[in-house]
Amino acid sequence: MNKIKSFLEGNIKYLFLVLVLIVINFLFIIEMKYNDNKIGILCLLCLAAVQMIIMGIACIYLKNHVNEKKENLFLKLFIPISILYFILLPVFCVPDEINHFLRAYEISDGHLISKEYNISKNNKAGNKLDKNLSKITVVSTKYSDLLKLFKYNSSNKKKVYLFGNTSLYSFVCYLPQTFGILIGKIIRAPLLVQAYLGRLFNLIVFTILGYFTIKFIPFKKISAFLILFSPIVMQEAISLSPDALTIASSSLLIAYILHLKYN
Repeated sequence: MNKIKSFLEGNIKYLFLVLVLIVINFLFIIEMKYNDNKIGILCLLCLAAVQMIIMGIACIYLKNHVNEKKENLFLKLFIPISILYFILLPVFCVPDEINHFLRAYEISDGHLISKEYNISKNNKAGNKLDKNLSKITVVSTKYSDLLKLFKYNSSNKKKVYLFGNTSLYSFVCYLPQTFGILIGKIIRAPLLVQAYLGRLFNLIVFTILGYFTIKFIPFKKISAFLILFSPIVMQEAISLSPDALTIASSSLLIAYILHLKYN
């Protein structure tokens, strides 16, 4: 009993933080459009609980093992957990992911800047892209629905797509996703596979930058560790959103500047 009491007293702030993160995870998942997929939301809720428990154990472990290389532990935990998020959040389920995909696809076609179209007296930005993209850019939380979309390949016909909000983003933010889509085009993969390759390369770049963020930051490594594992960051990391590169690169910049100053 005394050991349990001593453990709780010594790690109360980490246990409290884990509890808060579990609540945040649950609220985040419940707000998602998973009403038609009860199994999917149950899996996400279980993942959220397990993830935060693992984070709590990791924080306590790092606190008691000062010499442990925290960046290595980051990789060991981040890779499997991000893969689970990658699977449980099907493509286009993350907010604005369809428009992010269209912007990245536009860049992969060689158009770094979107065009302006005057449609219904409203000037909106977009571009002429593959006609079959409209057949795969649907939001579904069920893989049974997505499996039907793998049959669509690139076509020679073009269609105007409008994505005014993401057309303003710099092409630099979409370099990882664009590279993945280009590989999909080279191997002539189905359009949905191209979208998933864009996601995959976005996640790979985020993981690499996150690793070096933990490595270079001279103090508060556990805090940086937890920030990179927060639910909203994990969501962006596995998506086609440019927020993944923005978060990871800015975190690395801050970490490296602190590294230069203090080390």
